[in-house]
Amino acid sequence: MVPKNMTDSPEPDSPQDPKPGTGSTSSPQAENPPPVPSFFAELKRRKVVRVAITYAIAAWLLMQVTAVVFPQFGLPLRAARFVTLLLASGFPIALIITWAFELTPTGVKLTKNVDAAGETASFQVRRNWMVIGFAAALPTVIFGALAVYFYFGRDTTPASLPELGSIAAITDERPYFIGTVSVLPPQMIAGPSENTAFADGLNKEVLTQLSAMRPLDVVSSASTPQPGDPDTSSGAVGRFLESDFVVETSLQVSGAHYRVTMQIVESATGRHLAVESLQLTMESEEEPFLFQKELAWEMALTLYRSLKRPRPPSAASRKRLEQVVGGLTAESKALQIRFWGDDGNTPDASLYDRIMELTGQVIAIDPGNADAHTDRGSLLGHAPFVGKANFLDENWRQELLLTLKRAVVINPDSVDSQRNLGRYYLITEGRPSRSQPYLQAAVRLADAAPPYTNNWPYYDLASALHQTGQSVAALSVLKRAPQEPEMDHINYWIDPFVAARRFSDALDFLQRHAPRLEANDDGSNALTIAHLRTDIEVRWTGDRAGFRTFLERIETDSNATAGMRSRYRLAAGDYAGVLRELAAVDPGRDPYAPNVIEMPLHQALALERTGNPALAHSYFRSVLKQYSSSPMAEMMLQRDPASVYATMAFMHAGLGEVSEMRVAIAQAREAADPGRSYQSYLLVEYLNALAFTQVGETVEACATIDQLLSAPAGESTGSILANVSFDSLHGSPEFQKVIRQHADQLKDPAVIEDLFALSSGEDVER
Repeated sequence: MVPKNMTDSPEPDSPQDPKPGTGSTSSPQAENPPPVPSFFAELKRRKVVRVAITYAIAAWLLMQVTAVVFPQFGLPLRAARFVTLLLASGFPIALIITWAFELTPTGVKLTKNVDAAGETASFQVRRNWMVIGFAAALPTVIFGALAVYFYFGRDTTPASLPELGSIAAITDERPYFIGTVSVLPPQMIAGPSENTAFADGLNKEVLTQLSAMRPLDVVSSASTPQPGDPDTSSGAVGRFLESDFVVETSLQVSGAHYRVTMQIVESATGRHLAVESLQLTMESEEEPFLFQKELAWEMALTLYRSLKRPRPPSAASRKRLEQVVGGLTAESKALQIRFWGDDGNTPDASLYDRIMELTGQVIAIDPGNADAHTDRGSLLGHAPFVGKANFLDENWRQELLLTLKRAVVINPDSVDSQRNLGRYYLITEGRPSRSQPYLQAAVRLADAAPPYTNNWPYYDLASALHQTGQSVAALSVLKRAPQEPEMDHINYWIDPFVAARRFSDALDFLQRHAPRLEANDDGSNALTIAHLRTDIEVRWTGDRAGFRTFLERIETDSNATAGMRSRYRLAAGDYAGVLRELAAVDPGRDPYAPNVIEMPLHQALALERTGNPALAHSYFRSVLKQYSSSPMAEMMLQRDPASVYATMAFMHAGLGEVSEMRVAIAQAREAADPGRSYQSYLLVEYLNALAFTQVGETVEACATIDQLLSAPAGESTGSILANVSFDSLHGSPEFQKVIRQHADQLKDPAVIEDLFALSSGEDVER
C-alpha cells in the first residue's frame, strides 16, 4: 500500500504555505510585514543605554576610590593612571558586547538568534538585573585585580619605592627625579614689619636653591587661587599649579633668631606628608643677605630630604645614580691627588676648574652628597693661592663660607668639614674665638676615630686657643696630636710655650726633637732650631747679646738669608747693617723677607737711627700711604682693623705728629677686641707702647708696658728689655719700677740692676 503524499492535501492547521501556482491567495502576514524598529529603540531594547549609564557611574566611583585609596597603600601614580585608562578603554567594549549579545535562559547568544517572544516576563526582569550587575561588576573586578597586583607585587623596601617622576626619562644629567614642587610665599607669624621684605627674598632664594637640584622641578607660585575661589586648600593650589607637591611656609622672627616651619602637601590627595622646622641665629657681624642665602639653602636641603624619604629612587634610578655620581667622584678624586701633589708643593692650578665643575655636577645630581661639598670647600679655600680668586673678593668669601657651612650641615661628623669651616674663621676672617667650636668638634671626631694620622686639626685648634690667650690649653691639645712635629710646624708648639712664659719647657722641647729634625738635614733645620733657641733665650734673659752671637754664626752660613740677617741686625741695633741687608733681600725667594709694609718700616727705623730723619720720614709716609690704599691694608682692615690703626699710630709718632698719633691710638683701642683675638690685642698695645716711647711720653709708655707684662699670656720682661726701641726708657723711674714688679719673669732677676745705668742715665752695654 503506497503512503499518501502529505503535500497533496495539506492539513488545515498546517503552517505550510500552498504551492505556488495553485491560485490560492497570500497570507496577511506576507502582505503586511512587521515594522523595522528605530536605532534608538533598538539601543533601548538591547539595554545598551542602561549599561552605558551604569558603567559610567561605576567607573567614576572607582576612579574616585582609586585617587583616595592608592596613596594610602603606597601604590604608585602609574597604577592609578593605568586603572583610569583601562576603565576608559573598557567602556566601548562593554557597549559592543551589550549590543551584540543577549543573555537567555540557555546562555549568551547573538541577539539576532534570540526570539524575544520566547522569553518569560520573569526572566526578562532577571536578565535586566544580570546585565546591570555584569556592567557594574566588570570594572570592579578589574579594579580589584589591579589593586591586588600592584600592592602585593611591589617591592616594599623603602629604598625601592618608585618616585613620582618615574615616567620621566632616566638620563646621566638626571638619573633620579622626585617630582615638581611649589613653595608658597612665607606667612609672617611674628616679627617686625620690615621682615616682610626678608621673607619675600627668602622665598625667591629658596626657589633658586631648589632649581639647582636636578631631582626636583620648581613650579612658579606667582599665580595661585584667590581667597574668593571655591577651593584654596594646598591640594587645590598644587593641582592649579600642576605641581606634585606644595610647600606652605611660615616665618617667625625674634631678634636675631629666625624660625621657619614648612608643611609639605601632596597635591593629588591633599595629604600632609611632613612638617619640618628650622631655627637659625644671625650673628652680629653677619651680612643679612648672606644669612638669607644660608637659611634658604637649609630650607631647600630639608625639603629635598623630606621628599626623598617617601619617594626614594627606583631600582633603575638608583643604579644609574650610583653609576653617574661614582664616575664623577672618581674623576674628581683622581684630579685632586694631582692638584694637591706632595706636601710643600704648589697646587696645580690647571686642574682647579675641572675639579670645581665635577663637584658641582655631583652636588646638582645628589644635593646631599657630603664628600662633594667637603671637597669643593677645601678647593675653594685655596683659590687665592692658585690665582683663581682674591682675598679681598667679597663674592669669593661669601661663596666659600656658604660652601663650608653646607658641608658641616650635611656631614657634621666629618673631621674635614668641621676643620675647614673653623680654618675659615681662624685665617680668612681672623676670628679665632669664632673658629673654636668647629675646630674642637674636628679634634673630638679625630680622637674618636683612631688611628687618625693627621696633625692639622690639632694644630688649628691649638693656634685658635693660643690666639685667644689660652696658651696652656693649646699645649694640652698639641700633646694629643698623633704624629711628631715636622720642622715647618714647630712654631705651633713654640708660640704657646713663649706666650705662657714657659721658656725652659720650650728649650727642652727643641732639645728633645732636634736630633730627629736635624738628621739627614742640609743644615737648614739646624739653622732654624738655633734661631728659635736664640729668640727664646733672649726673651727669658733680657740680654740681647744672644742676637750678636747668632749674627756671627749666620754671617758665614749658606742657609741664612739677607732677610734673616736684616731682622737680627735690627734687633741687635746694627742699623747700618739693616740697610745693607735690606738692599740684598729677594722677596720672592726669601722666607724671612719683610712684607710690603715691613720693608719701608724697617728702612725708616734704620735711617732715623743712622741720622737721616728726612729720608726716614719719607719712608714713614710711604707706610701710611700703604695702609690707606694698598690691597693688603684693605684686607687687614677687614680682618684686624685695630692692628692697622696701631701701626699707623707708630708711623705718626715717627713723623712727630703727636695729635694724629693719639687719634690713631684711640681708634686702635676702640677696635681692639681681646675676646675675638687676644694676640691681636697684645700686638696693638705693644705698638702703642712703641709709639708713646717714640714721642717721649714716658708715663703712657710705661703704663702700657705694665699692662702687657701683667697679662696672663703676653710679652715677657726679657723681651721688653731686649728691644732697642725701649732703651730710652731705661733711665726713667717709672720704667724701672715696672720692670722690677715683673722681675720674676726673668731667668735671673738679679741682673736687673746691671741693666740700668742708674748713676749716668746711660744704657749698659749688654
